[in-house]
Amino acid sequence: MPVPVIIKGAITAKFVKRLIEAYAPKAIDAATKMYSEKAEEKKTLIEITELTSPDYHLTLDVAKRLLEDDGLKVESIVVKPDVKYKDYIDMEVVATNYNYKNKQKVKPGTRIILKYVTSEVIEASKRLFDEAEKAKADEVQAKVALQEEKLRQKAELQEAKAKQKAELQEAKAAKKAEQNAKTKQKLDETVASVQQGLNTVAKKITRK
Repeated sequence: MPVPVIIKGAITAKFVKRLIEAYAPKAIDAATKMYSEKAEEKKTLIEITELTSPDYHLTLDVAKRLLEDDGLKVESIVVKPDVKYKDYIDMEVVATNYNYKNKQKVKPGTRIILKYVTSEVIEASKRLFDEAEKAKADEVQAKVALQEEKLRQKAELQEAKAKQKAELQEAKAAKKAEQNAKTKQKLDETVASVQQGLNTVAKKITRK
């Protein structure tokens, strides 16, 4: 790398020319060396085989062998139960710490973590799935029961209102009939009284 130069005083064109002649070759050599090292490094970089796919199932031992054959270090971790693991097979690799989407290459000896499931994890995942499905079914059933209860209460309220209305109309009709009966009775009494009066007058006229 070029050595930092501390310049004091005025800088002449001749000095600048000598400075460039002294340090330019070293800078070019350093850049060339760095480029060559990067190029060599790229030649040795490894593109990791895609280990997880919906199209196939790789077990831990197979995936580990593939990575180690490429010169990579492998660590394995058992994942915790989750409903998404219910349909996997025993010892299947489900994830890694490598991002396949970016297709990033790694150096030899890079540590790759393989996450896998066991039969116990799969069974626990199935139980979680069943519990989740039961919870959903119970929730749906509770909603249906609540809706049915609301409909029942609404029907009872409508029935009560209809009954109250019918009783009110019946009471009004009975009251009206009673009023009509009283009016008729008064009218009959009035007619009878008038008739009786007329009869009395008629008798008096006859006697004369």
